[in-house]
Formats: sequence, C-alpha cells, structure tokens
Amino acid sequence: MNEPQDPPVQEPKIKTRALASLISAGRLGKSTVFGDGIIPWLDFAQVPWMAIDGDDVHRTLSQRHPARIKLTPVRDEATFLMVWKHSGNAPVEICDLPAQQTPMFLNAFAKYRIVEVLARKGIRLTLFLFATHDDIAALQSAGMLAKFFGTNVDYVIVENPAVRPVGDFYQSPLATHLLDRLAAKRLQLPSARPVFLPYCSASATRNPRGIQLSSLASSL
Repeated sequence: MNEPQDPPVQEPKIKTRALASLISAGRLGKSTVFGDGIIPWLDFAQVPWMAIDGDDVHRTLSQRHPARIKLTPVRDEATFLMVWKHSGNAPVEICDLPAQQTPMFLNAFAKYRIVEVLARKGIRLTLFLFATHDDIAALQSAGMLAKFFGTNVDYVIVENPAVRPVGDFYQSPLATHLLDRLAAKRLQLPSARPVFLPYCSASATRNPRGIQLSSLASSL
C-alpha cells in the first residue's frame, strides 16, 4: 500500500519584480542601467513600474525622472528596511541604492529575513552585478552577494564598456559560479549613449509589442 504523499509545495506567484544593485562600488553605471535602459524599456513595453532613489549624494535617478521618482534617502538599516516594507505595489519596482553599503544591506537582509518576507508578498528580487576585471570593491561585493543569497534571488551581469572594460571577468571563478550555478543573465549595454534612447523610440514604433534590451545592445 502506497503511503500518502504530501502535496507538492507551490512557489508563491511572483507579483512584483524588484530590481536593485547592492554592490559596494560606484561609477559603474548602475543608475544609467535603470534610468536610461530599464525604465525606457518598461515605458515602451507599457509595463507599470515604480522607483525610488535612495542615494541622496548623487540623486541621479530622481534628477533624470523628477516627475516620477521620489528621493528616498537610505542612510541606515531603518531607512533600508522601509524600502522593502512599502514594496509590492507595481509589477516592477526599481531601488537605486547608495554604493559602499553592502555589509549593512546584508546585515539587514539577515536580521529581518527580508527575502522570505518578500517571497510571502509575491516579490522576487533581481540583483544587478557588473562585469569588471579590475574593480576590487565590485568583485568582492558581488562574491559576497552570490554567497549570501544563492538561488534565493536572480542575477543580471551588466557589461558596460563605456564605463568599465570587462577584461577577463568571464574567466574568473565568480563569473563561472554566477552563470553556471546561479543562472545569471547577461546584459550588454551599448557604448554609444547619445543614440540609445532615439533607437529605443524607433524600435518601439516598429514593434509596438516591445523591444529586447539584448537586441538594442547588439544593434548599436
């Protein structure tokens, strides 16, 4: 006689995709990725989104989209926690956070079990990392993030040649781990910034159903 089996555990349905970069390195173009890449694509694809600018030093994202993005400074664990407490109100939510804060971010994630709380709310986190062979802070913090989160979040490796050469990053053990074990995706940014948004607009006109960021990168 077969023993009764428990019903399979169903993963919570993802209602919100939260995008953030938690790396301890600046000047890699994370605000450019969000402000000039992801947000225009979401607009052209007609995907509702919300965003906060947590970096009250540079304020890049809120200055690029002042009518739509509010400056919400993240200075400590308490203000960082508030970001996630109020999340889950749009299909895509972007958190542009200050650099040099990886240990504080990870401490808050561990102390308050933020990933588990987000999962119960139907929120899945995607972390943006950056392909670079010579930025030690970026590489070290990327390794910390991969070790801490494992498969509990998703990853995008951004290649931004206009800001930082990729070099031999993809020959590193970190890149192998991210791609093979954690199923990270690669995002190649075009180096020709001035024609990026006009190309988005033209592509969206030709293809009302949406455009692929990967096709933008390969076409510029």
